[in-house]
Amino acid sequence: MLKPQQGVILATLAFILWGAYPFYFKVIDHISPLAVLSNRIIWSTLFLVGLLSLLKYWRQVLETISNKKLLLSLCLSALLISINWGVYIWSVVNDHLLDASLGYYINPLLNIVLGFLFLKE
Repeated sequence: MLKPQQGVILATLAFILWGAYPFYFKVIDHISPLAVLSNRIIWSTLFLVGLLSLLKYWRQVLETISNKKLLLSLCLSALLISINWGVYIWSVVNDHLLDASLGYYINPLLNIVLGFLFLKE
């Protein structure tokens, strides 16, 4: 269990890392955004496969894959996240960082409105 101080430190490090992404993407702006996104997907998949193997969660993965409705939802979520990251990387590389930042600021507010309207939350 994490102590509150550890949680604050880890959250701060996560925000610093998130804030550093634009600098990283600017340094590699000679690489196409699609190639950067593809690498993110490939390395994240390899990391996840290793983590699932280490934790021995493959039975749960197989159960999830066998549920067609859940699998479709996960595929749709993966597609939307990929589009989101692709647009973000493209925005940074093409000097639209302020636009991307505004989008990330507005996105949670839009999610709340959509949840209220469609999910009655």
